[in-house]
Amino acid sequence: MIMRKIYFLLIAMSIGTFAIGQNLRFSYSVSNPDPANNQSKLTVFVQKVGAGTENFSGFNYGFYYKSSEATLLGQVPGFTSNNMTPAQLNACVVNTPAVNLGWSPDMTGSVVVVNVPPPGVPSGYDRLFTGAMVDGNGVGTDVTSAKIPIIALILDNTVGGAPIASDSAYLGASDTNPAWAYSDINFNEFPIVAAGTRLQTLPIELIVFKAEKANDRSAHLTWSTASEINSSHFLVQRSFDKKVWNTAGKINAAGNSQIIANYDLTDVNVYNGVDSRLKVYYRLQMFDLDGRSKFSPIETVTFGNDAAKTSAMTIAVYPNPATDGIHVTWDAQNELQPTSLELYDVTGKLVLIQKVSDNTNQEYIDFGPAKMDAGVYLVRALNGTDPIDHQQIVVGHGK
Repeated sequence: MIMRKIYFLLIAMSIGTFAIGQNLRFSYSVSNPDPANNQSKLTVFVQKVGAGTENFSGFNYGFYYKSSEATLLGQVPGFTSNNMTPAQLNACVVNTPAVNLGWSPDMTGSVVVVNVPPPGVPSGYDRLFTGAMVDGNGVGTDVTSAKIPIIALILDNTVGGAPIASDSAYLGASDTNPAWAYSDINFNEFPIVAAGTRLQTLPIELIVFKAEKANDRSAHLTWSTASEINSSHFLVQRSFDKKVWNTAGKINAAGNSQIIANYDLTDVNVYNGVDSRLKVYYRLQMFDLDGRSKFSPIETVTFGNDAAKTSAMTIAVYPNPATDGIHVTWDAQNELQPTSLELYDVTGKLVLIQKVSDNTNQEYIDFGPAKMDAGVYLVRALNGTDPIDHQQIVVGHGK
């Protein structure tokens, strides 16, 4: 998998009552708010450095992206517009941070074709989104040394596969494009200064996390990642009430991987053998080398005499190896039932999604429409957006 980057460039204009513009610094973060729908969110921050007072009440910003990999949320692939409508902007621009600052945000935006990217931006980035926002109150907010969010923008990555948040993003400023600048109330221009790491490695992309009984007293945790960039380690955390969490174990991560990586840990003798019914909750805390982390969904293991009523869902897949397609079956009496099935190739790319019919305990997946190559694949069953089981299969020459 080729590592993809978003080249994110800002300009800002301060129109407050007073400003010392050269003291503003901009930074950003990338998150993955809706993994099931391949969305990525870029949040922009501003902060003051040095002495003086900064009143920040308006800004313009922009970023470059590849139309083959992403589009703005709510828009068709390849979308362009010289003047986006309010409805289009509301679909992809999150102005809640500005509202929380007391602003009455007025927004504009456009998406243009980039035939030749400017210096500092690699070739292939053929779309530029530029947006502007001002405080309609004409007041703005006083910027302090604390980093505050001002806006967020959401990308739809179903065009290109994995969310941008599973790869990386690059923060640009005046040193990559001198035309980008911001100004104070007197329209004095100052260069944009980027704060923090310019090239960010982003959180691990988890595709499966499962917890189940290993025996009458222990729990077995398994998980898989589609890709990892500068990953550090996983902490397996245990709780009996979803409030207090303790570390059950630590597993080192792959570091850098562009193929599906599998992990497991056994939490030994977690059940005391006394309670008639004991629910144990598990989650992963996934760390990058720079110390950033995020949590997985919570999985549950039930011990005791009543545990069979809520046993973990297990799917069976056959034939394996397969050529034309596979049958996927499961226990229809289990409380947790699959609603969709997914197939990932060895690079972690999602190659097929199939909805599960109502009131059934099996589905057939035909390889023909997906035009799958021979190789190793991962079959994942989900209940809504929550993964409930997975199996690896080998595919021969399909249709």
